[in-house]
Parts: sequence; C-alpha cells; structure tokens
Amino acid sequence: MYLTTFYNADVAVVDLSIQLQQSALFYHLGVRESFGMKENILLHNDIDTETTIRIKLSCGNYTFVSYRVVECGSCVATNPATTRITGEEVIDPKQHLTLKLKKLFQDVEVQSKAHMKEKFLADLRKARETYSGEELSKALNNMRKRLDDPNVLSGEVVLNVLISFREIQDYDAMVQLVDDLRTIPTHKNYINTPAIRNLYAFALNRRK
Repeated sequence: MYLTTFYNADVAVVDLSIQLQQSALFYHLGVRESFGMKENILLHNDIDTETTIRIKLSCGNYTFVSYRVVECGSCVATNPATTRITGEEVIDPKQHLTLKLKKLFQDVEVQSKAHMKEKFLADLRKARETYSGEELSKALNNMRKRLDDPNVLSGEVVLNVLISFREIQDYDAMVQLVDDLRTIPTHKNYINTPAIRNLYAFALNRRK
C-alpha cells in the first residue's frame, strides 16, 4: 500500500542521508519515473561537503536539496558547491529548509496544473479522432464533467470543448457550458474572449 501511494504521489520527497537505503530509494524513484511521475525532490543531510557533492552528482536531473541541522535545532538549506570553492562553510540561518521546500512545492503545483490541462486536451483530441456520432457525444459529455476541476479549466480548454461540441452539432451543450461558467465569478475570465463569445452566439442561433 505504501509503495502504491509513493508511486502515484504528485510529488515525492526522498531523504538520501542513510547510505544503506540509497540503492533501494533510487530503484523506487526509477519506478516512479517509468510511470511518468517526474516530480521528485531529493534531500541529503550535509554533514560532509565532499559526500554531499558526490551524492548530488549521482542524482542527475533530480531536484536536489542539501540541509544541515543547526545548533538551535532548525534545518537550514546548504550550498556545498560554494563551501568547496571558498573553503568556508556558508550557512544562512534564515534559509530554512521548510521555506525551500515550500517554494519547490509551489513550482510543482504550477507544473502539475499545466500537465493536467495538457492531458485533458490530449484526451479530447484522441476522443475526436477515435469516436463519432453517439459515441463521440457520450465521450464529450463525460469529459465535460472533468471541467469541474479548477486545475483543468482554462480559456484554451473551454474553446476546444466548445469546438468539439460544435462538430457534433450539440448546440445546447455549448450554451450550457458557457452559462454554467458565467455563474461562477472566478471562471468568467475563461469565457470573455472574442472566439468563445462568437461560438456562444453561433450556438444560440443554431439550437432548436
């Protein structure tokens, strides 16, 4: 159960500080990547600069963050490369590990939303290429339900859904989609474009 959760998590944070665990952890990270789950953050307790740099180099393209526990008990992010160059340890007590991770999580959230939108558009294209008639109508109406997720919704997505409904002449669905979005203040900006307004007017004129 734990591995399933790990493999399917939007983002995984893995601490490589214990050497005996590193091989197994890299294996499971590889399994995640084989599933297309590429958002992984690797941590390492920077006790020894050379060891930390060696671990960082072995992590390839993974996001790597080294840290150290300071006297007050807090964890702060470190920069082992700078320490190697200057020969002096440069530790900023204000650079808390939690702040560093928070920023990385925010970046992942943005990337995740972009991925979800791209996945929806890809599924929409596949449905239009694969189905026709009643089957396509059913597929489009099922995909319409996915627009309830704010991470999927965007002006581009709405435009493509409207065009798809227009292709099967489901003008009622076109009008209903725009009307539904109008009722939610935060979603109005998705329909205030000339292209979407034109499609809405077109559907109003064509529906029975």
